[in-house]
Amino acid sequence: MILVLRLPLDGDEVKRLLGSQSSGHNSYLIAESVIDPKTSKIRLSQLTHPTSLPLKADCAKGLQNIRKRTCFDILTPTEVIELSAAFLPNDSFDNMEYASEKCLSDTYRFEHAISESLLMAHMNFQNMEQHQIILGTPHSYVIGGNDQVLKEALASALELQKSRGGGNNKLDSSIIDERDTSGNTALHYACRNRRSSTVGILVGAGSNSSAQTADLKTPCHIAATGLDATTLSILLSAQYPRPDPNALDSKLRTPMFVAAVEGRTADGKGNASALDQCLSALEAWGGQLMIGNTTDLHPIHLVQWKSAELGVILSHCHYHYPLLSGLAGVSVSALYHYPLHGALIHLREQIYLALSSSEGFTKIPSEMAIVSRLQTLLIHGFEPNERLEGIFCEGIGSKHLTAYFGFTPLQILLAAAKEVQAFESSNQKEKDVENGRAVKNVIEIIQSCAKTLLEKGARVNMPPPPATRLDRDTPPGCYSLNDAVEEAQSAHVPHVNRDGLNKLDNKQILSLLGGADRLKAPQKLFASLPKSVDSAGTLQFVTSSRDSNAPGGSDDCSCSVCWSEFGLISNRKHLCRASGRYVCNDCSTKRLLENRTEQRITDGLFNLATFEKNSVSGTRKSQVSSRIASACHAASRLDMKSNSVSSSSTSTSDRNRSFLGLGSSSGSSATDKKEQRNLSATERITSAISGLGQAKDAVIERGAKLEGLAEKTEALNNASVDFMNMAKELERQQNSWW
Repeated sequence: MILVLRLPLDGDEVKRLLGSQSSGHNSYLIAESVIDPKTSKIRLSQLTHPTSLPLKADCAKGLQNIRKRTCFDILTPTEVIELSAAFLPNDSFDNMEYASEKCLSDTYRFEHAISESLLMAHMNFQNMEQHQIILGTPHSYVIGGNDQVLKEALASALELQKSRGGGNNKLDSSIIDERDTSGNTALHYACRNRRSSTVGILVGAGSNSSAQTADLKTPCHIAATGLDATTLSILLSAQYPRPDPNALDSKLRTPMFVAAVEGRTADGKGNASALDQCLSALEAWGGQLMIGNTTDLHPIHLVQWKSAELGVILSHCHYHYPLLSGLAGVSVSALYHYPLHGALIHLREQIYLALSSSEGFTKIPSEMAIVSRLQTLLIHGFEPNERLEGIFCEGIGSKHLTAYFGFTPLQILLAAAKEVQAFESSNQKEKDVENGRAVKNVIEIIQSCAKTLLEKGARVNMPPPPATRLDRDTPPGCYSLNDAVEEAQSAHVPHVNRDGLNKLDNKQILSLLGGADRLKAPQKLFASLPKSVDSAGTLQFVTSSRDSNAPGGSDDCSCSVCWSEFGLISNRKHLCRASGRYVCNDCSTKRLLENRTEQRITDGLFNLATFEKNSVSGTRKSQVSSRIASACHAASRLDMKSNSVSSSSTSTSDRNRSFLGLGSSSGSSATDKKEQRNLSATERITSAISGLGQAKDAVIERGAKLEGLAEKTEALNNASVDFMNMAKELERQQNSWW
């Protein structure tokens, strides 16, 4: 407990309280109040904290107000005890003396002692609870949630600052940006509580929008974690000091990175729409997802199986060629740390852990979540047959992925399928019915993933993963395969067995992935797609190659996607007109139409172009449908109005004729003639739509004929080139023999 003691007023008071004769009343102290710290709070003095609002009281000549500034209050459930550590003889109420260094130090010492006592009574208090016990600081007003009181406190502090010679219209940083014991300012708590109105008040009063916490997070990081786009906009628009939208926390992550990976709304869940708004707000002020090399993989990896959030993040990535990365020649997959491979590697590891422990089956994501993630990545242009070559990243995750050097996405699935097959065939596990059901579910997931890859152009007959890409060295800035293998051996991850895949024939591969009958349909689906797709205007074309030794880079020796070696006659090299990389014919079976000219592109970029074309077409179709619906609605209203007027006039005419003793047949015939002369608006619109449909069918039919003619022409050109090359080779051999 806390006792508030005072000196007796006189000896009579001591005698009255003790009930006996006593002398020397100055040797006694009287307990005026007994305080339970667990139920009490303290309001700091305005002398130590200018934002603290003293108790209001009327007083002549303003002397009491000067004295009030030195007072701090202890608030109990029954009373408010007003105390002061400033004592001046002769009742000298001098403002300067009350603001002296001695008064300040004495007041601070008393406040600190009482505050510590109150906090000790709450042994397990949190930082936010601290500011509900110690009042008068900017933190306490923010936690209390009363913006009006906060405004009054800041205005009072500014007025006091000016009275002491501070001419600035902004509060001093030591006041507005005071830090608590955890190193947080009031602005940090306002951002954490998602109170955008409070953030606006603090920023307007001069709070530092770049102040960092103990882990170097700025208010932008905190607002991004809460997916609070309104608060982010207020922070980023602060004039002084101007916040950095790409400030790095202790893990070298930008606010955009934090929003993508850790962003949660007030209910603790992810929200794709809120994430998009936050990323857009940061991007508008120059924010980026990643700055330089970090120890973390790209956020695309870290959102795991949330396909909606993944699509939002991809929409804020520049995944179109030419890449604006400063890494000339790098592939999209390598730039974003091979997310397609990473998703399947993560799936394989979850399966490996599940096979090691029966309880791990519950941690495997659902089939829908996995397939949705793969589909999202594939329609955004990530190559279905690209081999993993290297990653620009310096963390354990980079080494972990590099252990799969040379693997295609489908081959990672094969490695997982082989492990499940071995587990299923063990006699010990066959007796466990529950595990048997879980294993069948895992097999179904693997086969669904394989089907998804094949529908987007993945090939089953790919050669086993090589240890090197022909004679190319390890890309600079990337880990080598040997380094990655050593790291994988020390970690609790499944061994990457390359020899096991080398021994698989085509029949075994098909069996592991679901059988030839099941895989035939998705393979035919991609082959049956139109050979060319119209450009949506997002892909830019190049006329020359962009050779590079970066991961996925192009050279004259091998395909930049599947690494197959180029030959003079067979497997000739081709230039992908969108990426500027040399690719083989198997990796570029599709074309992109630009001004009615076919441009060769990789199968992955064909998937991207198809997705974007469908997106644009879907938007246009919805716009056309809404316009047609509006026109039909207007036409129906016009018909109703016309029919109403017609029936009204007809009935009036009939009544007139009846009154005159005439028949109504002549009126009906006149109406019929009018209807024959004038078609309704609805019929005219329907007729126009029908005409457009017939014209569309004619254009499609003509386009199909032209496409077939173009394919035949290209085949003849290729055959003539092959024949010419064979003739040159034969002539060279004959000359050499002679």
